[in-house]
Amino acid sequence: NHDGVIAFGGGSSLDVGKSIALLESNNRPLWDFSGGGSFWTENYYNESMAKNKMSNPDNIRLMIAIPTTEGTGSEITRAADIIKENTKIRNIVFHPKVLTTVTIGDPKVTLGLPSFLTAATGMDAFTHCAEAYLVDSFHPMADALAVEGMKMIVANLPKVLDEPGNLDARGKMLLAASMGATAFQKGLGMIHSMAHPLSAEFNIHHGLA
Repeated sequence: NHDGVIAFGGGSSLDVGKSIALLESNNRPLWDFSGGGSFWTENYYNESMAKNKMSNPDNIRLMIAIPTTEGTGSEITRAADIIKENTKIRNIVFHPKVLTTVTIGDPKVTLGLPSFLTAATGMDAFTHCAEAYLVDSFHPMADALAVEGMKMIVANLPKVLDEPGNLDARGKMLLAASMGATAFQKGLGMIHSMAHPLSAEFNIHHGLA
């Protein structure tokens, strides 16, 4: 009788939370909502689907996301990044309705993050901004967020590494991560294209890859 999902953790934990919210509403395999399936385009709801207990997007549970890392931006996106273990392929599972209902960006919950993960997730956020800005299409709003996000990361990531307790810098990194994830709705590029198979095949942290 739950009415929602609270996802607390780094990008992988948030992606699992979104996957749970999606799976709970239907009896289709998660991969039906990935590039190997039809994403959500066949996921309209009608009588026949109701009979077969197929996904009803109206039943996808509300989700609260509380990120504990300052980088992935998963807390504000409509996708989950899941590695299919038997193929070692990193799949993007997508549905517009898994966009989080509420995101709580509290720098206090990032205080225990080790410096390696702080740096790696921070570079992930920077790469989101840089690649989104360089995508060759017209989207001045995404570009503005990407440029401002890069500025904030350059100014605050070194501070967070030097002063792990600096809540102001950590708060700005959380904002920059969300800005990068908003900007990359415009698109990403070759860095992410290479990082996905590297992390899936060799278990390399995404930010490091």
